[in-house]
Amino acid sequence: MLNQWLDPQRELKRLERQLEHLAAVFNRCEPGWFIDAEWVDASTSRNVDLAHPPLPNRLVETRKFTRGKFVTVQEGKTWRDPHVVISMERTDELSEITVVPLVCIKALEFAESKTSLETVKQLNPVGVNEVRRANAVQRGKRLLRFRDGSVKEIGLTMKKVMENV
Repeated sequence: MLNQWLDPQRELKRLERQLEHLAAVFNRCEPGWFIDAEWVDASTSRNVDLAHPPLPNRLVETRKFTRGKFVTVQEGKTWRDPHVVISMERTDELSEITVVPLVCIKALEFAESKTSLETVKQLNPVGVNEVRRANAVQRGKRLLRFRDGSVKEIGLTMKKVMENV
């Protein structure tokens, strides 16, 4: 069944292109720049009827939106995979951070300063819109209940509302 959707050579080439592109983007980015990252995350769902595949996309794909300041790209020690570190909030000398594996990132937007969010730099042409205003709303843990009885728990998130002007 896996052979129906997974072509290992094609997936390796796709991931290689994605990582090369992200490396080029992050090499041009300075620490402290504001960043909006759209990425996919794992999730857990309960009370899911597995008798009639395929599953609804809402149970398969969890889209996350994170806004903060770019800190660095750092390699993990266990599997040696690169992660972007985003500072969400700072209190005195300590920061709340979100760390995202680069292979999970689907779109990025950068701005050198908060005021330059009015004219967002387009460093990643794939999946990036020029945005005049961007507002971050709603942080916290959410529990989604669906009509079919399934439940999806979504952890700490920051949802982004974009308005093209």
